[in-house]
Amino acid sequence: MEYMVIYGFAMIIIMIVAVALWQMGIFKTPGPSRGQSGFSQIKPIDWKMSGTSLTVTLTNDAGNKLVIKKDGVTASVNGVGCDKRPDADIELRPGQMTQIELTCSGFSGTVGEYYRAEISIEYYNPVSEITHSSAGKCWGAIE
Repeated sequence: MEYMVIYGFAMIIIMIVAVALWQMGIFKTPGPSRGQSGFSQIKPIDWKMSGTSLTVTLTNDAGNKLVIKKDGVTASVNGVGCDKRPDADIELRPGQMTQIELTCSGFSGTVGEYYRAEISIEYYNPVSEITHSSAGKCWGAIE
């Protein structure tokens, strides 16, 4: 009987410690990691999904000037289409960056949830006079 009381108190102490650790967030798993794949000469270097807004910072990795065509950036987030951008052609010198914000009005998600955005960028190379497409995926947690 004496051992049962001792083991009972030990179990209660273990349960109290476990609940305290759980409330402190020790057992909480980290959110999904950010990443991207695909893309060619114009690629995202940073992106953020907040509410229904997808903000993407693009950079020109080519060795010459490229032009992102009007309405040349399209995206879908978790299968929900976003509006097309930009409203006018954007010229990018080598290494130059531009930020584009797309509205995905049918998208809904809460902060911390995982999302995957499929992005396509249509651009023109004035040197070769050829139109290209840079496509890929970006993912992370909704901020």
